[in-house]
Amino acid sequence: MKHRGAQILQLTEANETHRQFVAEEMPGLILDCVSKAENVRNKDRIARLARILVHAAEVGRRDRGDYIEEMLRIATSLDERDVRVLREIVRVQGPQLDRNLGRVKHFTAHNATKGIVGSLRQEGFTQGELDSICAKLESFGLVSRTERNVNLISDDPTPYALLRKGLDFVEYIKSAAERPQAATGV
Repeated sequence: MKHRGAQILQLTEANETHRQFVAEEMPGLILDCVSKAENVRNKDRIARLARILVHAAEVGRRDRGDYIEEMLRIATSLDERDVRVLREIVRVQGPQLDRNLGRVKHFTAHNATKGIVGSLRQEGFTQGELDSICAKLESFGLVSRTERNVNLISDDPTPYALLRKGLDFVEYIKSAAERPQAATGV
């Protein structure tokens, strides 16, 4: 918050709705974040919590307070390898997310899976680890398992389709340096 404080202050001064959000919602979110940070030992997870708060302050009422709390809860449960897998899924499937469906179509996800798995395998992920991480991401509603194509070899990796919430989570945890200025309005 300290590094982006001036930009957030400008937003609150320029927009009454944004000011109300910061005044009414942010104190509770900050308390929730501090409570979660006290129960997390990993500094990367704590930094992720802080980035979520900054993003929430930047976007204001665009997202509900409960949704932001959900992002904070997810951030405490995912480790760096989990986030790396989700970022790769978002990188590959994000542009194909169907906004009306709130997900990537099954066929698109299926076609993208081999590329995602191949890229992550080069980084040292095993297939079993990827299966486990994707199941974990699915439990948080960030991705959704799709069916394998029965016409393909049976040991193909299980395809997962990116859900809107997964794309949102990656957006929330981006650092200020990763965010395009136009997207934040600052």
